[in-house]
Amino acid sequence: MKSTKITLLLLATSYCGMAQTPTWSNDVAPILYDHCVSCHRAGGIGGFPLETYTDALNAVQSILPAITSRYMPPYRANPEYRHFREENYLTDAEIQTITDWVMGSTPSGDLSQAPPLPNFQNGSQLSSVDLVLQTPEFTVFQQSDIYRAFAIPTGVTTDQFFNEVEFLPGNDEIIHHIVVYTDPTDDPLQLDNADPGPGWSTNGMVGNLTPNASLVAEWTPGGTVIKMPPAFGYRIPANGYFIVEIHFAPGHLNETDQGSIVNLRLTPNQPRELYYGVLAAAEDNFGLLNPPFLIPANTEHTLISELKISDVSSVPLSLFTLTPHAHVFGKSFKAFTYRPGATPDTIPLIDIPKWDFYWQGTYTLQKPVRLPLNYRTRAYVTYDNTTNNPYNPNSPPLDVTWGERTTDEMLYLFATVAVYEPGDENIILDSTLLISASPDLIAEDEGFRITNPVTDVLDIRAGQPLQGITDLVISDMSGRVQRQWRERDLSHSRTSIADLSPGVYVLQIQQAGRVSSFKLLKL
Repeated sequence: MKSTKITLLLLATSYCGMAQTPTWSNDVAPILYDHCVSCHRAGGIGGFPLETYTDALNAVQSILPAITSRYMPPYRANPEYRHFREENYLTDAEIQTITDWVMGSTPSGDLSQAPPLPNFQNGSQLSSVDLVLQTPEFTVFQQSDIYRAFAIPTGVTTDQFFNEVEFLPGNDEIIHHIVVYTDPTDDPLQLDNADPGPGWSTNGMVGNLTPNASLVAEWTPGGTVIKMPPAFGYRIPANGYFIVEIHFAPGHLNETDQGSIVNLRLTPNQPRELYYGVLAAAEDNFGLLNPPFLIPANTEHTLISELKISDVSSVPLSLFTLTPHAHVFGKSFKAFTYRPGATPDTIPLIDIPKWDFYWQGTYTLQKPVRLPLNYRTRAYVTYDNTTNNPYNPNSPPLDVTWGERTTDEMLYLFATVAVYEPGDENIILDSTLLISASPDLIAEDEGFRITNPVTDVLDIRAGQPLQGITDLVISDMSGRVQRQWRERDLSHSRTSIADLSPGVYVLQIQQAGRVSSFKLLKL
């Protein structure tokens, strides 16, 4: 028995010694290309490139601590609580692969076998830009916070809608955030003209600009392009104005923003309207279950905000995006929507265990979530007002209250919503659902049999004939409608799709308030 143990030990030792060290070409490059080089590339916002083997060697001392601490990639939401579109985090296995590569003397492998470098476009990341909002050059004239709003004509003579937006700050080192409103009147122009300018001074209070201002979008550090489905859009009032409000952070006297840009892509036809507002908020004693809004010095303190859905809307809502917001004292942020009297975590919304002021952003759901009027949204936000917080601007720490300044604190959960319609829950916002789903079915509905994969003719059979009119829609992966038709008393439908290019599509069958969604593989 003793010799057997020794033999097993020797075998195990031999096996470990034979373990293959990961190489750049076969193992590491695919991970960095998928998760890192969108920023760490020539022309990107990362501090150094990671496009080549030499790039990775030059940055190897920075890579390991960044990924093992999960500081990079800068994705902050907890994927075990809720998944979102375009999640960008490393799995434990990916972190281990890079760790083994670094600890194994960073072998290159056969560089000719490395995957091709991804092709990223510089400048605007939108497929097309229809409206460009550009603020004038502005130089910071004081050391404390500055809030400045700029009036920009909408330039449209009939109401239009946009469903894609990106922000290109002129100098993101000095900008705390950017907020965009629309106003159907010329009030913004009057305010802009009345101030020596450029722009006019504001107090930074959300919604406290003009009587008719409507919040439509915002940018905070870490924010990326926001894209909504083609059938939805934010309204742009005819002959009105955009208000672009910029918060310039303190400590940047005489520094200049050469002009910030907001790019918009218009929607075709007449879409369903999207609205941008708050699901949870706390201002002083408003919206708090444990008032007042105070984070005492030398403490970690949790504030709890709660609003009824009926407090923010008179009709049920479909939820598309979430944008949590706090300042440099934030430590964690968790929110959910629940029905009173039921399990207090009925609809998980978002969990950010390690809040990072410098990497905030908008999170798009994989599918819209229905928010009934009798539900409530609760947010737990923990703040660190101690010397352990490296971003604490006060030494020694001081009491912190609500306010717009960087040295104050806030608690907001902004959201993009639409008026709920039956079937919204089945709208695909995240195309990876199509790839990861079973070959045939997206929505759990055994009432249909679909020819899949399909070459020329799409065959649809209903288990039970559907009475009345049924709408059938085929869309591509970006949501563009490729085919749309109607059937009466649907039992069996055969439709030619020979002209569609090979690829993955979505078939939606819409009838009597029900929407069933299927993945189509066109060969």
